[in-house]
Amino acid sequence: IDPDIFEAKVNQAKADLDSAKAAVLNQQAQIERSRADVDNARAAHAEAKAQTAKAQVAVVDTKRDLDRKTELFARQLIAKSDLDSSQAASDSAGAQLDSARAHEQALASAIQSAIAQLRVAEAMLESARAQVEQKDAALKQAQVDLDHTTISAPVDGVVVSRQVDVGQTVAASLQAPVLFTIAQDLTKMQVETSVDEADIGRVKLNDQATFTVDAFPNETFVGRVTQIRKAAQVVQNVVTYTVVVAVDNPSGRLLPGMTANVKLVVAEKSSVLKLPNAALRFRPAGGDAVVPSGPPGGATASGQPSLEQTRDWLVRDLKLSADQQKKLEPILQDSRKQFMALQSSGLAEPDRRARAQKLRDAARVRIREILTPEQQTRYDEMSGVSGDDRRGGVAGRAWLLGPDGKPAP
Repeated sequence: IDPDIFEAKVNQAKADLDSAKAAVLNQQAQIERSRADVDNARAAHAEAKAQTAKAQVAVVDTKRDLDRKTELFARQLIAKSDLDSSQAASDSAGAQLDSARAHEQALASAIQSAIAQLRVAEAMLESARAQVEQKDAALKQAQVDLDHTTISAPVDGVVVSRQVDVGQTVAASLQAPVLFTIAQDLTKMQVETSVDEADIGRVKLNDQATFTVDAFPNETFVGRVTQIRKAAQVVQNVVTYTVVVAVDNPSGRLLPGMTANVKLVVAEKSSVLKLPNAALRFRPAGGDAVVPSGPPGGATASGQPSLEQTRDWLVRDLKLSADQQKKLEPILQDSRKQFMALQSSGLAEPDRRARAQKLRDAARVRIREILTPEQQTRYDEMSGVSGDDRRGGVAGRAWLLGPDGKPAP
């Protein structure tokens, strides 16, 4: 936008403001002059009052002299001319008194006029000050309009992307266009990761998080969970929640938009024994089990028992009643259908294992509901699940070769 017109408006507004300020100074001087006029009028009025008092004294004196000479003339002790002179002096003193009183009254009116002029000057001063504020507001508006001719970034930072070129026309109608994308501080980054609804309950603020990026595959970055957003994201019936992880980036190697593989640390245990997953999946022939993990027809390739084996072991080891066996049957049948559907789902191996674990956990919960407290305790021992593990996950049972060469738990 060409700023020349707006610069001219700013200069005009500055001149108007200066003129208004000068008018304020002029009115302030006028007030000082009006106050001086009031003081002068009051001084003149005071002098007129003194003249009136002097005239009153003269009237009294001439009246007393006239009375004395009138008495002397009646006794024929003075001439008639002396009496006439005394009468003239008395009349003159009375006229001077009337004149002094009129002059005093005129000066009193002059005081009121001067006070009125002072009030007018004060009102004009307030008006001039209001004009200053009005002109100042007009100057600020003109300055804002001038500032709008230059598009400035709201924050200091690094330009991540530029959407316009020099000389390109930018039109803003219903929505302001994006000109630049600016990263305020690249030394402080955040990672937005999606967490499944089944796991979001275990994520807490300030949890440690580690992640890698494709640009540095051999380096692990560490951050902290700073925000768990409540808005769910639903994609193909899969519900996830966004978790924000804050990480320091002093070297500036992490860039906006990178893909990160995040691991959230929701629990830590020290001094624990590490075993391969295969050791936890092993089940010897005739051993105990909890739920099926695959289709019927014998043990699966992963070492998990079949549907028939699971039913027989539960009935035998837990001594299930006829009613419990009747309730157990649909649970196992549902599990078999779910695992058969999982086998044909075409999911990747990590996703399939995770889904299978969720199906087994759900089946365990349903089986525990039909058991007595004593049977539940025995069932947990068979499953290798403790009370704490039931709240945070599922534990397993490891088998070791004994002296006789047979596996023992």
